[in-house]
Amino acid sequence: TVSTSPNIGGGGALIKYSHVQFSGHNEFVNNFVSKELFAGGGLQLFNSSAVFTGPVVFRNGTAQSGGGLASWMSKVHFHSSVSFTFNSANSGGALYLDTESTLNITNVTTIEHNSAHS
Repeated sequence: TVSTSPNIGGGGALIKYSHVQFSGHNEFVNNFVSKELFAGGGLQLFNSSAVFTGPVVFRNGTAQSGGGLASWMSKVHFHSSVSFTFNSANSGGALYLDTESTLNITNVTTIEHNSAHS
């Protein structure tokens, strides 16, 4: 669980130029990024790939873009359930993907109670 992480550089977790695999149950909860900087309240990916093999929760994240997750030039794969709830951002309340990112979800998805303000 990555929780209550104020960050000015991007997300409760920031992954750059890497491949990461998350297994088991993962939660990104109560994370935020300074409104003026970067994105991905729970997780920010830049030119990377992330594979989640177990259930994932992005809850109560706040950022400029992608309250739960933000992805630039990256590949994201969810092979189990994923939940985006109560996230907030100016763009992409739950999730923000740039045009060079890909998202693959192969199981149950919940996206509810998120908000975008622009």
